[in-house]
Amino acid sequence: MPMRPALFAIVLLSSGCYTYQHVDTAAAPATAVARVELTDQGSVALTQSLGESVTYVEGPVTQNAGSLLEISVTSLRRRGSNLMFGWPGDRISIPSSNIRDVSLRTMNRGRTTAAVIGGTVAAIATLVVVAKSTSIFGGGDGKVIRPNIR
Repeated sequence: MPMRPALFAIVLLSSGCYTYQHVDTAAAPATAVARVELTDQGSVALTQSLGESVTYVEGPVTQNAGSLLEISVTSLRRRGSNLMFGWPGDRISIPSSNIRDVSLRTMNRGRTTAAVIGGTVAAIATLVVVAKSTSIFGGGDGKVIRPNIR
């Protein structure tokens, strides 16, 4: 059972610390991590590069020419799915006419603070449970138990 708090802490610390803020396509700076929602036309246009029914792509912006956004795709979402799937970082160029929305990933300070505090509390709770169950910090009378071997 002591692994549950540690597992919870890992999950908490690895998720939920980011939010996505809507920006105009032309305002997405290079190196920023962006989530791009494609139009239906954009999804069809990228079928050869990314496969069918892609609705969102995410990754660092490598270039922004205003009318053309180049992104190194690290994850994508397909129509009918709520999950983002990992992608190997292929660079794709998306004309702004194929983009429905652009959001930049930003740190959410409130969630990050909560995750750090929650992770710290979970780690301390795990240490206390392990310490109590193994008598690491005392609890014994100091006598050494020797096996009776003849």
